[in-house]
Amino acid sequence: MRRITRSAANGVISVALVCGGVAATTQTAHAGGVCSYTAISYRPVLSIGDQGAAVKQVQCLINKVSFYPTQLVEDGVFGAATRSGVQYVQRCNRITADGIVGPDTWTKLYYGTC
Repeated sequence: MRRITRSAANGVISVALVCGGVAATTQTAHAGGVCSYTAISYRPVLSIGDQGAAVKQVQCLINKVSFYPTQLVEDGVFGAATRSGVQYVQRCNRITADGIVGPDTWTKLYYGTC
């Protein structure tokens, strides 16, 4: 990941990033209000095979606030596509890309830069 530009507009800092060969502009704003399948404080550890509203929340956050190039189906099933999206967010935010949604990944989904 490398930063290309940085600018401020309407009080929100935007940063252009290149992550995994994809250029994207992100906002450092909190993403909690974007997806509402679960409460922002509900952050269970999730991995392949898990199902439910928390998985839908992860899928929605990846779709809405990351710049993962593939749109995930928000079906609540943590399969290979969701794992790939999670790993993208993890790599882009420079945390261990294990495909497991733990505390660090939840934080990056809500407050990360990509």
